[in-house]
Amino acid sequence: MSIRPLRNAFVPLLSLAVLTLCSVTGITGWAAGTYNDLLGVYREFRALATPDVRDGVPDYTPAAMARQAQSLAALRARLDAIDDSAWPVSQRVDYMIVLAEMRGLEFQHRVIRPWERDPAFYSPTNLGFGPKMHGAFGVPELPLDAERVPILKAQLEAVPSVYAQARANLTDARGDLARLGIVQKRIERNVFNRLAQAAAQHHPELVAAAEAARDASAGFMTWLESIEATRPAHGGVSKDEYNWFLRNVMLFPYSWDELLTIGEREWQRSMVFLKLEEHRHRGIPMI
Repeated sequence: MSIRPLRNAFVPLLSLAVLTLCSVTGITGWAAGTYNDLLGVYREFRALATPDVRDGVPDYTPAAMARQAQSLAALRARLDAIDDSAWPVSQRVDYMIVLAEMRGLEFQHRVIRPWERDPAFYSPTNLGFGPKMHGAFGVPELPLDAERVPILKAQLEAVPSVYAQARANLTDARGDLARLGIVQKRIERNVFNRLAQAAAQHHPELVAAAEAARDASAGFMTWLESIEATRPAHGGVSKDEYNWFLRNVMLFPYSWDELLTIGEREWQRSMVFLKLEEHRHRGIPMI
């Protein structure tokens, strides 16, 4: 049987449907949005998620964060106005990723607020663990190529200003997060001290900046030690908020309780396997 008669009958129906949709759109003023609109929203979101940087210091002041939250709400409204229901699956996946990222920044503003609650967030160095602010840099091994020396010098010179801003911004610091920050700053202080010693041999022009960064880190650590006992004890989020994060940001299908059950079952399974193997090889000495 030829499909041509079916195709010829379908085309007018499709045309009628398109004309009807266009008519409704013209009457209501509603616009579904395109994939290119999604890309535009995403580019604006990525730019918005990056804080302004002034003299090498990211701006996490209350005014800057309020502006970011306001702009985020406007971007979210534009994203919500895009109808992806008829898009290919691959493009709908992209839409969900953009939505999840926006929800993540919303969660930062609504729940976590690390710029005002978490002292360890103000980490100008990327030491490979813990939270860190935008622009955190890895401390390199010396000597450096000549073109990298002024870059590192500028990064080091910004460290004291980072901690000056942190003291003003941390209006709701929590005790447990402050203790983690103290540990982090102790490590960071030692890293800056070793950098200053190495710079004395390879790049003397870096010594003063490295020592100033070390002293700023040590001073911030001392400040945290002085306030830790006076702040609210706990900085964690509730189970309900964590479940919201899992489902709406991480896009997990499981709740906290379900993940805990899965983890316990996997641990039990691994222990059973271990005991079976130990029994199987019981005649062989343990390594």
